[in-house]
Amino acid sequence: VADGWTVASGALGDREIERGSVLASYDVVILPAAVALSDTEVQRLKDFVHSGKGLVADWATATRGADGNWRGWQFLQEVAGIEFMEMAPRDPNKSLLSVVRGDSPLGRGLPIGYRLENFSYNEIILARSRDPDAYWSYEQAPVFRPPNPLPLAGITRWIYGKGRTVWFGFS
Repeated sequence: VADGWTVASGALGDREIERGSVLASYDVVILPAAVALSDTEVQRLKDFVHSGKGLVADWATATRGADGNWRGWQFLQEVAGIEFMEMAPRDPNKSLLSVVRGDSPLGRGLPIGYRLENFSYNEIILARSRDPDAYWSYEQAPVFRPPNPLPLAGITRWIYGKGRTVWFGFS
């Protein structure tokens, strides 16, 4: 318990998510690197967030079906509000940073423009978001992709139905 909050946690498997009823006992689901999900799991998670719950997802969540076949970016586009641009390999010669916006609630307590160094084992996802909470940066320069001059989102939050999603472009 911290500041009046009680945190209960548990691990959910594919079958529990597919049944859906167990999701009702959670307020937030965290999906770390959950790349392959069944169509039923995707629908249950969309319904979960749409009903007013929260989702924390990273990297390429639900871009593949349970069989491993490519599904695409639709889940993250819809639930996290991102527009996929490309997968970018990590460059060991450059320090990759997520620059956190000072007015973002995700940056509460951090100095304005705080640079969070990323140590991702996978490629990073370059995506656009209407209002990123953190954007990708190599040292002092933001990462851009023409023709849009906006920096690419490293972390973003989105409202989906009555719920909220936070997405990290790395794992």
